[in-house]
Order: sequence, then structure tokens, then C-alpha cells
Amino acid sequence: MRSYLPLDMVLEIAARSDPATLVRCAATCRAARRRVAGDPAFRRRLRLRHADRFVPSLLRGHLIATGVCQGEPQFVDTTTAEATPRPLAAGGDLEGFLPRAAADGGGTADDDSGRRRRHYEHVASRDGLVLVRGSNLRPPYDADLWVCDPSARRSQALPAEPKFHGVAVPSCYAKIERNWEPYVLLVGDGGGESGGAAADDDDGVGRPFQVLKTNLAVSPNRRFLQIHVFSSETGEWGPYTEIRTPHLYGSRLLRGGGKPLVVDGAVHWLCLTDKASYNLKLNVTDTAKVTITALPATFPRPSTHPKKQSIDDCIYYLLVTTSPSPCGSLMVLVTDRTKISAWSQEKQTGKWRQKAQDVVKNNDIPLETRRHCSTFDVRVCWFAERSGVVLVYLFGYGFFWLDLRSMKITRQFKYQAVCPANSHPYEMHLSSWVPTFSATI
Repeated sequence: MRSYLPLDMVLEIAARSDPATLVRCAATCRAARRRVAGDPAFRRRLRLRHADRFVPSLLRGHLIATGVCQGEPQFVDTTTAEATPRPLAAGGDLEGFLPRAAADGGGTADDDSGRRRRHYEHVASRDGLVLVRGSNLRPPYDADLWVCDPSARRSQALPAEPKFHGVAVPSCYAKIERNWEPYVLLVGDGGGESGGAAADDDDGVGRPFQVLKTNLAVSPNRRFLQIHVFSSETGEWGPYTEIRTPHLYGSRLLRGGGKPLVVDGAVHWLCLTDKASYNLKLNVTDTAKVTITALPATFPRPSTHPKKQSIDDCIYYLLVTTSPSPCGSLMVLVTDRTKISAWSQEKQTGKWRQKAQDVVKNNDIPLETRRHCSTFDVRVCWFAERSGVVLVYLFGYGFFWLDLRSMKITRQFKYQAVCPANSHPYEMHLSSWVPTFSATI
């Protein structure tokens, strides 16, 4: 005689699984689908966890800058068909995204009363939280940082950020073609009553987080990583940490390494020096540890002479992973004037190699009409780590989504941005995710 688990027990198990397992469970019968899709009590019991699959529906929009040193960041809501930019501090679900001072003072110059206006920009985003940096456009810059939760309309101001000796503090981040991305936002899984100190603080964002401020110092005589870590649980910046990187060779950094990648709590940067190319991995634990892996000499590199760099020689890079779990492999997407190619790291040996074929060529991108520009001027802007989507920018045609699972272009956006590199994905936290079903299931 066969015995089956009661539906209530099956749903309790599914509520503590991952999104793909929950959807498969709901698709087994109408009763399960009704409970998952429409039962508020079941929704409150959801304690989903991340697995080894990407969840594309976690990606809710783009954080962009439509002008150089504009006063207020912009948000592109990709859940709508229009997907047009709007101010982050405007109404709707994003009201209260910025502190009130940012929303009220979004200009780019001193006002008529002589008060200095502030410039605000997003510098990192992860799991539903966004790190926003504010500064004056002229000295004194007086930079400050906030971590914001747009969906909950909450924000937390950080203490004055520490400075690294000899490292200039830019007044406008969007204006600079950076050699190094200094800010990393790490978000914990806590929430509600289990959200740590931040969850109990009215000024917090409801979840524990860390902000890393880093700098890779490269000179002919010394090479080391500088680190300061802010913890929401202590409300303070930690002590200065300096880690030597003796296996990283070169006398200076080159531009274009792209945004950092976070996999299983470890931070990865692509580092390009005048001598070689490296993957720098930082394990953020009680004792920070750095691992350096060299890429092959055949890895595509920009010109090492600044005066010889031209638009036609531009190469752009982006670190991605084939899975959001530790079982995934690292990959570097490389763009030039004709294609997007991929270099992957073998999981067993740690060695890097180029994939057998190019990921995307110019005729793979769907263009409705040919414009005056006949070249394929393409760059990769960011990687959404939970949803597996890469944002691709094609000059003159707008932005595209590249699905990393299928290596296919899946969507086009026609808005324009002055600084394509100064953009970030906005992915909701898994605790806010709700599955949807079509009527045919």
C-alpha cells in the first residue's frame, strides 16, 4: 500500500528549499499552485535559500547615470514594458530610496542661496540593497555613504569613510574611467527578527551587511591590498588592514578591469597591470586572505602605453560565474570591436583557457534598423549575480540583456546613458521574491 506525504508537509519542505524547487512543487497540482500563489499565510512562512541555479525574475531593474555628475541616480524598472529611466527618489516603490537631503537637494551646482548642492550616485548593489555615495562637486568634497533598501524605503547612513594615504578622493565617480573598483557591498541572509543589530535599529535596513572599501596599490617597489570593512552589526569601520600581494607583478594598474564579483562570500577582481593579468580573490573572514591567479599570456590586453590607446583598440572586461553557488566556474567576458568572447577557469586545475567559440558576434545582436554607425562598438557593463544576466551596451543602439545560461540576447532597451560603465543591476532579495504562474499551468 502506497503512502503519500500530506500536502501541508510537502509545502513546508518546499518553503525551505530554493525558488526552482518551489515552482516545480507548485506545478504538480492545482491545489499546490493555489497555496503557493495565493495563500498569504504560506507566503509568510517562506524561508527560501539560494541554490546553484540562476533566478532571472530576481532582476528588477537597472541603476544608471543619465548624465555626468548629475545630482540624483536614475532607476530603470525592467518589470514594465516601457523601461524608461526615472529618478530613484521619486514616488512609487522607490520613494524614500535616498535620504531626504538627497531627494531635496539633487542639483549639480550651488543654488541661489549659496548653499552647496550634493551629487549622489550608486557605487554598489547586491541582494536588494544599494550603496549610495554623496559628495560636493567642488572642495571640500565631504563624501559620505548610505546603504538603502528601495523596496522597504529604508536607509542607513555610515560613519565617515576612512581614507587611504596617498589615494585621491574623486568628487564625481561617474566621470572617472577607473583602474580599480574600491567599494563592495556584502549582504547577509538575516531578516526580520533574525536580522541582527541592523534589523532592530529604526535607522537600519533590516538585514546585516558589510561595506568593503579597498584599494590595490601597485608601484615598482611595493604591491599590496588596502582594506577597511564596515559592519552593520557594530556600526563602525574596522581597523586598517594591509595584505601584501607578492605574486602580482607590475609597476602600475591599467584601466578596465570591470566590476568586482562576489561568489560564496569571496570577492574577485580582474587586475590588469603593465606586466600581466590576474584574478585577485579576497576571502573576507576574521583573518582576510588574498589569493592571486595569473591569466595566460595569450589573454587579450589593452595597450600599456596611455598615449597609444585609441577608441579602436578599446577592450572591456567583466568577471562572471556560471552558477551562483560555489560549484560554478569563473569566467571573464572580453569585448572588442567585433565580438564578445569568454575565458573560463577550470574548476579542477584553476587554469584559464579561452572557450572554443565566441559568445556573441555583431550579427547576433537584434537591431531593428541600421544607423549611421557601422562599427560594433560594444562593452559589457555588469553581471547580475543572482539572475545570471549580463548588461551589454552597444553604442548607437542602446542596452541588451545577455542570458549567461543560453549565451543569447534576450531583451533590448533603447534608453541612453552618458556613462554606461557607471551602472549596476538591482536584484531583489530572495525574501521578497514571489513566484508567478501562467493560467496554463
